[in-house]
Amino acid sequence: MRCEVWWARPVDGVAGLLDPDERARCARFRDRDALLRHVTGRALVRLRLGRELGVAPTGVRLTTSCSRCGCANGKPRLAEPHGVHFSVSHSGDRVVVAFAWGAEVGVDVEEVRPVDPRVAELAGCPAGPGFTLAWARKEAVLKATGHGLSVPPGSVRLSAPDEPPRLLGWSGPEPLGTPVTLHDLDAGPGYASSVALLTDRPWTPEPLDAVPLLLAHDDGTRCDVSG
Repeated sequence: MRCEVWWARPVDGVAGLLDPDERARCARFRDRDALLRHVTGRALVRLRLGRELGVAPTGVRLTTSCSRCGCANGKPRLAEPHGVHFSVSHSGDRVVVAFAWGAEVGVDVEEVRPVDPRVAELAGCPAGPGFTLAWARKEAVLKATGHGLSVPPGSVRLSAPDEPPRLLGWSGPEPLGTPVTLHDLDAGPGYASSVALLTDRPWTPEPLDAVPLLLAHDDGTRCDVSG
């Protein structure tokens, strides 16, 4: 089982790798930092999938049509099945994209911040230092299943943050129907991160530096916020 995890810092100058619809949606952003994170993640998706498919990054056809209900707000995926799945996350100055071959994948990175104990309780996470990693693990699972936060995080029961990551229970609206395995990732000081695959086959995430790849494709197309 193969899983690549590409890490980057937000970069400018790669908006030209996005397709016209994606560039148009960028006009909705009001925060420049959030825009750079979003564009960097989408550009990296297109660069890696373009290499995989043998097409230009702008020629990669993506869809967000939900595979369960058909709505337009589902998990991003290739418009035509190809056996490779991906997941994007960003927080602070970290952008991460995970690619997996043969299994659905979910990845999450979170900047460590103070948390309200009431929020931790609602999420089914421990308050205090372990909250961020517990939350990242839950997000990774929910992204892999394609549910996202349409399923309450408390529906995902995991091992304690100081134990190896493991799914212990699921009380979502429908049975998972497939095993889930997780690995925690090293996102650097002040961050927590985890990646999940819908498989019981052995696998180890391969960390890769995406910055050289992105900078090599800097075409000078800069991002700007509206208004």
